Amino acid sequence: MAATTKTFLELVSDVIVETGLNSGVAPSSVIGAEGDAAKVVYWVQTADMQIQRERIDWDFLWHQENVNLTQDSNIIPQPRFNFHSPEKVVVKHINAVAKDRLAVIDSNGQSHFPQYMDWHEFAVVYNYDTQPVSDFPSFWSMRPDGALMLSEPIASSDMTCQYEYWQKPNRMVSDTAVSLIPDDFSRLIVLLAKILYAEHEDAPEVDAGSGAHYEVVFNQMLGVHTPQSEWQRLESSDQYLTVDTR
Repeated sequence: MAATTKTFLELVSDVIVETGLNSGVAPSSVIGAEGDAAKVVYWVQTADMQIQRERIDWDFLWHQENVNLTQDSNIIPQPRFNFHSPEKVVVKHINAVAKDRLAVIDSNGQSHFPQYMDWHEFAVVYNYDTQPVSDFPSFWSMRPDGALMLSEPIASSDMTCQYEYWQKPNRMVSDTAVSLIPDDFSRLIVLLAKILYAEHEDAPEVDAGSGAHYEVVFNQMLGVHTPQSEWQRLESSDQYLTVDTR
């Protein structure tokens, strides 16, 4: 059976129950929590962000988008998304775009692949002079502010762009927020929060137990949610360790 998605408030409650902080009583909300409860809210939030930032290429941060290109423009529009939030956000939080996987697609579905060019070179070659329009630009780049640019403006409004990227880690803020970390590995957030608690409160026994458990579960997540994951987790017999994610 699949793991149940835990909210920010539920993760805070788990840490409080396991540590006995705040007399073992969970706050009614992460907003406005006080005393030890406020510390746990901070540790859970920090742990979640730290795990998301461990690798830029976690597969749960990966997305693929198709957007309509605007005629006579060389800017690739950024669509709006809903990442675990009732409010849509603009994807200017792109951490990394797969540089060989951006395609301009014509009305017949045929893909054309402009080459990636570093922004410093692109800006000099294409950013200061007016370029002739083209349906199939030769190059593309990313501005320092995250905007994706084509070397020439698009001649036709029938063109689309498809690209892959890894989004920026998302911070939990509200009671009902859920982490981008997959449900099966949400336990990592609790364990790392307990490690942060142990460091702050000088509790070496908590640090030792949680640290050892964290290492095991984190390596399992590496083996499931990273590229070429079959190489990342080996048993002593040198046989691949299969991690069942059902």
